[in-house]
Amino acid sequence: MSHHEPFLSRLKESLFFSWSGLKRHGMVGSVAPSSPWLTREICRRIDYPNARLVVEFGPGSGVFTREILKRLRPDARLVAFELNDEFVHRLQGRITDPRFTCVHAGAETAHAFLQSEGLGDADALVSGLPLAYFPEEARTAVLQGAVRLLKPGGTMSQFRYFANFGEEFSLYFPEFDMKKVPLNLPAAYVYHGKKV
Repeated sequence: MSHHEPFLSRLKESLFFSWSGLKRHGMVGSVAPSSPWLTREICRRIDYPNARLVVEFGPGSGVFTREILKRLRPDARLVAFELNDEFVHRLQGRITDPRFTCVHAGAETAHAFLQSEGLGDADALVSGLPLAYFPEEARTAVLQGAVRLLKPGGTMSQFRYFANFGEEFSLYFPEFDMKKVPLNLPAAYVYHGKKV
């Protein structure tokens, strides 16, 4: 592998992400994939040694997905829910890890899907959904669904580009904290909540 390949791979991923976002405006909340710093922060609260089921909302190009799979135990599962056709096709074609399932459906279907597959409640949820662009009733449905699918003590991590989500997030996750990630384009805020 040449020393240019990692850079070229990231460049191709960024171009695809931007093209897909422009093509499906409103379903993608960013112009570039998440940085390594944001990826580390949003995946930090997963209890990797013990987690058996992790859920991802809006995996996009799979930046968080790959980080989670790197650290997930061999017998665990990662189930992602994605609406964007191009992202679903790309994820299903590029990530062949048997622990990973990409469901071509919205986040609101997650709990029913997990129960129908006999997977039970999730240990952790990571969300890349652009909730700032969702109408209030859609945000409410996502957050209520998140609480419903998590086991007690399970965690949800959601990022935003503005530090104005705490009051709404605390309605569903009274135990939460927020961390700013300046090394991202644009800078991001990660909200970590725990189901009580």
